[in-house]
Amino acid sequence: MINEGNQIILYGQLYTNYTSEISFTNQFVHPKSGSIYSKGNEVIIPASGESSEDISIAASVTSQGIILGSDLNIVTPKSSLNNTFLALTLSHGNTKKRLSKYAQGKTIVHLHGSNFKKLSIKFPSIDEQKKIKDLICKVDNLASLHQESITKTHQIFQIFQSKMSANLEENTPKIRNINYSNQWNQSRLGDIGNTFTSLSGKTKDDFGHGDAEYVPYLNVFNNPIADTSLTDKIMKDPKQNSLQYGDILFTVSSETPNEVGMSSVWLDNRPNVYLNSFCFGFRPVMKYDHLFLANLLRSDSFRKQMYILAQGVSRYNISKIKAMDIKLKLPIYEEQVYIGEFFKLLILNLQLRKKKIKILQELKGEYLRKMFL
Repeated sequence: MINEGNQIILYGQLYTNYTSEISFTNQFVHPKSGSIYSKGNEVIIPASGESSEDISIAASVTSQGIILGSDLNIVTPKSSLNNTFLALTLSHGNTKKRLSKYAQGKTIVHLHGSNFKKLSIKFPSIDEQKKIKDLICKVDNLASLHQESITKTHQIFQIFQSKMSANLEENTPKIRNINYSNQWNQSRLGDIGNTFTSLSGKTKDDFGHGDAEYVPYLNVFNNPIADTSLTDKIMKDPKQNSLQYGDILFTVSSETPNEVGMSSVWLDNRPNVYLNSFCFGFRPVMKYDHLFLANLLRSDSFRKQMYILAQGVSRYNISKIKAMDIKLKLPIYEEQVYIGEFFKLLILNLQLRKKKIKILQELKGEYLRKMFL
């Protein structure tokens, strides 16, 4: 792959970045003799995949001059068929099920060009096909716009997360509200709170039922502020530590050193909620703004100190005792609140966009189920 050259569609793109229509790609190669170039009316389907269901996925190519990579089946429909409509037909409903049956193989399954000659499909007039295609593509485009906004907001978030936190070498951050002038004070993590243990002494029979809950690993790993609705059931046990509002949860292990010690703030007061055994808890003893600390503990300055502590080979772990020696800088409480509210707006924007994408995906799914039986 190169930064500039001829655009190319590789079969993996249909699995990792699927859209009904492909008009451009950000993958480039030097052209080779014998390359197949799109004419803008093709339908492409993977020739191999991990399962018969995965392989039965199609996309239309709507631009000319894109190299169509190897391991792709290429179908050029007649004028009575819109290529995007055909791609949607092959990817959904009974047509997808019938196409899946042609896939052959064990660990890797294959579809051959001859398989498509055996397939019969039903289709409406070309005008109706285009209307159906336009409707689905409109939903896809709206979802793509929201996804682009999420990507840009994440980038803005990361920039401000870095600039609005004071590094250990600095007394103040690079970007700051002019109403605050106090220096940020340096502390050890262990100076502002105490650790507590997570679930222990449990067997698989204790999980999946019961009147208590526990916060799973991925909820901590994925969310600076824990999703209080993402818990699993477990038997109640008074010997376990129950979470309290404002507790900070840290992951203990990960497959890579730069992902250990991910933090999440728990903002709920309900009783009998425990922490999964692959994490440890931290309970601050000083007053702090939860949104501010949630972002500070995910900042580059803090994270770099955390993943230096990672020890291991195939899986990396941290010592919570050593983690308590990590240094951080904190402003006065009022400035914490200001910074926390700023990040709250960005978080709400991200959450709103994600909800809209979910609604659009559900809407698209409903359309496809009713249109392609």
